[in-house]
Amino acid sequence: MLERRHHQRWLGSLLRSAALLTGLGAVLALLGWVLGGGLGLALALGAVGGLGLFGPRLPTAWLLRMQGARPLAPAVAPGLHAEIADLAQRAGVARPTLHLIPAPVPNAFATGQGSDVAIGVTPRLLRLLDRRELRGVLAHEISHVAGQDTTVMRYAGLIGGLTRLLSRLGLWLALLQLPLVLLGAPPVPWTVVLLLWVAPAVSGALGLALSRTREHEADRNAVRLTGDAPGLASALVKLDVYERQQRRWLPFRAPEMPGWLRSHPETRERIARLGELADVGARPRTRPRPPRVVRVVPRPPGFMRA
Repeated sequence: MLERRHHQRWLGSLLRSAALLTGLGAVLALLGWVLGGGLGLALALGAVGGLGLFGPRLPTAWLLRMQGARPLAPAVAPGLHAEIADLAQRAGVARPTLHLIPAPVPNAFATGQGSDVAIGVTPRLLRLLDRRELRGVLAHEISHVAGQDTTVMRYAGLIGGLTRLLSRLGLWLALLQLPLVLLGAPPVPWTVVLLLWVAPAVSGALGLALSRTREHEADRNAVRLTGDAPGLASALVKLDVYERQQRRWLPFRAPEMPGWLRSHPETRERIARLGELADVGARPRTRPRPPRVVRVVPRPPGFMRA
């Protein structure tokens, strides 16, 4: 019964991702039609297709440089590299390079596509999680690579950026038309101005919903790689507790962010789904190996400064 439910969720996740990407393209096409009629609609639809086929691909090294990342050599973190090599082999993807991100928060992310992929981790994440939890987080990031999530979100980001650009262009044109309206020209319909105003917000909300959908799928695939749903769930609990503890130091009480404004699903929802996967008894794709000790060789002071 639970396995059937997970299959339905996988299919639902795929359909939601397709529907959200279609929605992003529809918002852009609608803006094109408002600004340029039939020609604008055709150009917008062409842009949607062109971005998917020929969209600019930023080099992974450039993106990592923006984050201040530094390569983490195998001699420095042999355990981490062994885990990544094992998980990448299980997932059937190219082995990502490993980088250290000098950020003061526990975090990990994947970037790139094809054979040019990388995983970044922060020093605080390595100190906060044990090896079992860290393996779950690494499996989650590699699942993003295997599921082409980095490509999908790049595509969604490009469409969202073009939507914002067209919206601002339309609002500026409407503003520049005000002197003509004072001279007797017909005004811009308020519905058009409203559409130009809300289109970026709608596009942003669709992009966040797409991100949440892909996070659930990455959790599910991570458990398929490790066969250890409780390990990933334990990591999520630690990360959530850390975030809540940091909020206590704020000079004001920050309200909880609504779910539709989050790029990630709420932790309790993710843990509940992981609990169901543990009940099913998810097995790794290949025979599990004995756990490896994740060891980081000490370096001179400042090497892992947050």
